[in-house]
Amino acid sequence: MAVVTIVLSTYNRPEALRVAIRSVILQTVTDWRLLVIGDCCDERTAVVVNSFADTRITYINLPARCGEQAFPNSIGMALAETEYISLLNHDDVLLQDHLEIALRILQGKRADLFIGLAAFSRYSRPLSDGSRLPIFSEINLVNRKLSDVFAHGYELFEPCSTWMFHRDVVEMVGLF
Repeated sequence: MAVVTIVLSTYNRPEALRVAIRSVILQTVTDWRLLVIGDCCDERTAVVVNSFADTRITYINLPARCGEQAFPNSIGMALAETEYISLLNHDDVLLQDHLEIALRILQGKRADLFIGLAAFSRYSRPLSDGSRLPIFSEINLVNRKLSDVFAHGYELFEPCSTWMFHRDVVEMVGLF
């Protein structure tokens, strides 16, 4: 059985979804399961997910639109059977060692929650091969204070794509 389930909520962003899934496939830790939860998506989403032909990836398309990611994330967390759960937004990517670092810290410190640092890219530049290179505009600082969030905005909060937690947290706290 896999050690971590990545829950990826999505709604009709097939090209962004393709990049997010690829970032999971490129992880240094390969003992994962990916649950892509569609918020009543059209057929383009299924085409993207199925194009990976990876048995570790499961796609579930909800029959009615929720309009936000909390419900699809909750469905994925409820379906996860692994010891650890990680979240990923469809327009985010994980660095290749994200799962490795999170698992090492969670297991080494016997912690229940890992929140990694985030970097934000709003712009990119084209490359000669037709792909795009992100231009990072903000990278969260390690030694910031909570009050900094109020002065600088939401970018100083780590999005849920940086989180990994022990499944017991879901049982203690509940779903979103």
